[in-house]
Amino acid sequence: MRINKLDPNSKSFYEAAYRIGTCVVNRAKLNIREKDIVDTGRLLNSIVFEIIKDKGEIRIGSAGVKYASLHEFGGEFTEKMRMEMWEAFNMRGKVRQSLAKDKNVIQGNKVIARPYLRPALRGCIPIIRKILNTYLGEVAHG
Repeated sequence: MRINKLDPNSKSFYEAAYRIGTCVVNRAKLNIREKDIVDTGRLLNSIVFEIIKDKGEIRIGSAGVKYASLHEFGGEFTEKMRMEMWEAFNMRGKVRQSLAKDKNVIQGNKVIARPYLRPALRGCIPIIRKILNTYLGEVAHG
């Protein structure tokens, strides 16, 4: 998407950015629920956005959850991760069975990608165009 003009210090930019961030975060949370990624709720609660006015940016992602990129992109499941997962599911001396294993997410030494942020952004593109056109004038093309 190309934007021809933009004043990142304007109230309109802030309002548009806030609505865009809210759209993507809400859709990402919906994706997590629909893909049944939720085990503890940490990933779901970690999705945030930040408006960087001086750069005219919106940063959207999972804050404070080190395995978020593993859900998004997949990757190698290491022994260290296995131990951390064991500790995370061992509550008050009672061992909870790993929900990830039941969901067929871990296959051998690989974690299967279950993207939630990238599809959220793609799904919000029509709404983002409308928001930009509403708040910033007819500036969004492409």
